[in-house]
Amino acid sequence: MAQLPSGLKTFEPSDIVRRAAQNENIEALDRFVVKTSSANVAKNKRAAATGGVLIGLPTAPWSSAAAGEGGRWALPAGSVYPLSLTVDLGLPCAKLEGISFGGWPVQSAASLPKDFIVEASPNGTDWVKTYDHAGKPAYSPLSYLPFSANADCRYVRLTVKAAAAADGSASVSCLSVFSSSHGNRDLDPLDDERGWGLNARLQGLVVMSEGGIVDDGAGKVTLDGTLIVMNPASGSYIRVSRGTFTLGAWDYLYIDLPLGTAGEIAAQKGVYLENGRPYDHRNRLVLAQRNGVGLVHFNFAITSRLAGSNTLAQRALTADYAAGAGNATSAANADKVDGIHFSAAGGKLQYNDGTGWKGVGIKRVLRGTTAIGYPNISIEVPLPGVDSSKSFLQVTSSLYTHKNDTSFSSGVFAQLFNDRIYLFSSQLALGRDFHISWEVIEFA
Repeated sequence: MAQLPSGLKTFEPSDIVRRAAQNENIEALDRFVVKTSSANVAKNKRAAATGGVLIGLPTAPWSSAAAGEGGRWALPAGSVYPLSLTVDLGLPCAKLEGISFGGWPVQSAASLPKDFIVEASPNGTDWVKTYDHAGKPAYSPLSYLPFSANADCRYVRLTVKAAAAADGSASVSCLSVFSSSHGNRDLDPLDDERGWGLNARLQGLVVMSEGGIVDDGAGKVTLDGTLIVMNPASGSYIRVSRGTFTLGAWDYLYIDLPLGTAGEIAAQKGVYLENGRPYDHRNRLVLAQRNGVGLVHFNFAITSRLAGSNTLAQRALTADYAAGAGNATSAANADKVDGIHFSAAGGKLQYNDGTGWKGVGIKRVLRGTTAIGYPNISIEVPLPGVDSSKSFLQVTSSLYTHKNDTSFSSGVFAQLFNDRIYLFSSQLALGRDFHISWEVIEFA
């Protein structure tokens, strides 16, 4: 069984799907134990040997005698050492962390090399030694061997200098090279480094703001409070520190998601580059990007509230808002939906369609009753200041001599002013009264 950096062991690889799934789960658990995102970057990668026989596919040897397979690097008796096996990882890795391998059968210590070194190279020409087993105790099959230095490379070379067996034979199988900088685009979809791999799955994240988010319209974005980024599937979260950032044309604001739960991290500014390129930032979450030299657009995953005086916001056009409402505080409490900016000031929803801030819905409703009695033909009802241009007045009246002698009448006329209602009747007979109900609806 392969030993991982944390000490956990996987089952011998076989053609049984259940075993493969168990290995994937164990490898995932191993990453949590050692707090790393390491993976075997040599698995299924092209390989070439200077001697011996590379049995099976021309890839890094990864098979098991228990599965009835013969994939291994076999060094026959009488081999003249040193002999090397070089693995092309396919893409450069920022660092390599260690290696492990087995014999044949996998757990056979007698079939392992006795003396060997491991080297790394970025180009297949310039090599750096990362591990040397000279003078050390016999290697235990599948034990994890950490490298002395994190190497930046694409090629890994295992050079055998001597075999443990007296006849000079040796075998290498189940070769693993561990790195936290990997893509494994042909191995594990969760480690897919292509542009729509893991990034597409990041859209399930929930991002909430603990304060306002202000865009001054000239590229300066201010996070008045921290952003909370939460993964609902695992219940883990991180906080993004508050701060002010100036974004140039097409610049974007981002964080690189840490391997584990972090207390608080700072957002960083990224520069937009033209043309396609390998997806080398699979753990990057873009928070916002500036549209050329215009406004800053936040990731749609960031949510906000639009109620109450402590409104959380995604956006504010401070200049427009200050001109329209004269309230810079409320300018920070704005959101943007389909080209219309929304804000909440004093618990009331407002919108800006580019022509200034306007209210939404009904602002208030005033109701009351009064009467006009002979010989008076008019009356004024005082009102707390209303905007008559945004208000609707409705009046109903009844004409009667006694309480039980009632008939509806249209003989009352009304006019609404900002501070009062003026009511009058065209003609009121002796002994008769107009009893009036009125309602003023003021829209925001």
